[in-house]
Amino acid sequence: MRLFFYSKYSFFVSLGFVIVVSAGVISLYLQSVKHIGVTAPNKKAITMKAYDYSFGSYNGEGKLDTYLDADYLEQYVDKSLSFKNIRAKTYGENEKKKWDVKSNFATSDDPDNKANIIRLYGNVKSIMYMEEEDTKDGAPKKIHIDTEEIFYKPQTYDFYGDDKVRIYDPNTGNNTTGVGFKGNTDTKRVKIDNDVRSYYASR
Repeated sequence: MRLFFYSKYSFFVSLGFVIVVSAGVISLYLQSVKHIGVTAPNKKAITMKAYDYSFGSYNGEGKLDTYLDADYLEQYVDKSLSFKNIRAKTYGENEKKKWDVKSNFATSDDPDNKANIIRLYGNVKSIMYMEEEDTKDGAPKKIHIDTEEIFYKPQTYDFYGDDKVRIYDPNTGNNTTGVGFKGNTDTKRVKIDNDVRSYYASR
């Protein structure tokens, strides 16, 4: 199943468009419940399933903004979503990569909710692509982040987690580990909260 949309929002917010597929059916059902007194449906009742799902979001200039693919997607009555084997990519100006993240599972509350938080969990592997001005002094062009769970706020680009995290550059072998972290995919900054240990490969 492949869906492509033009949108000015980030892909996580743009996921709300998929709700259109089943919104009419849900509305009719709820109206019948109101009039004939049928018990309201379970909020986690499945309203849509999709295999080999992919989703593209484009900005006003027609350039790719975000891309998502997953082996499996479920949508529920309360508009929440769940994914299996998900991978998402976001892009900046000139379609340069900004963030690449994949995990075994992911869940999202109602994407239309401004307070929506995306949960990615199970072997989370993330890559932040640095801006050119940040790499002039030999800094890595991209930062790898491995952990078991990440919470992401699409409205502010903030992410955080409480598990053990490893931040590293595979080209040099340099890496830092710790427990608990927070960062922002727009500013390209990451902070580890506790038990910080850094290892630097000899040259």
